[in-house]
Amino acid sequence: MEKMNFASRSSMKVAFTTRLLGMTITLFILILTVKAELLECISISWQLSLVIPLLFASLVINSKIISEESFYQYKKFNMLINSISIAFVANTIGLLITKYVSFGLGITYFLLFIGIYCYLFMKDLKAIKYHSEMIVLVLMILFGIVPACLGI
Repeated sequence: MEKMNFASRSSMKVAFTTRLLGMTITLFILILTVKAELLECISISWQLSLVIPLLFASLVINSKIISEESFYQYKKFNMLINSISIAFVANTIGLLITKYVSFGLGITYFLLFIGIYCYLFMKDLKAIKYHSEMIVLVLMILFGIVPACLGI
């Protein structure tokens, strides 16, 4: 069995999280400058505001992973933070589409995102991975699809 290179794996995760954080901050600034009224929607503003510190925490955690010991030390917490972050970013985009573009297109976005997510990530049913994937799906339903359908 090949030994995992934790430093390179960590740097890949840092690169992904940095891109996601950059996209989220850009979206937040764009909303504030172009049309701040978009943040009047509670479900959009809460998720967009909470995902930024969560992504920063993920960056810090991933930068601390340099060995097998540090990987296992931060693994569960990192998976939780990443799951919440992915769900909140996806929900924010879906809620913006639902509220300001088209309800039908927004619901299609959520269903397509959840379908693809299930197909790609639920094939590997390791216990810890299963929990993180279920967190994403539950958060997308509770804080994405439900608010979209209720208009909040």
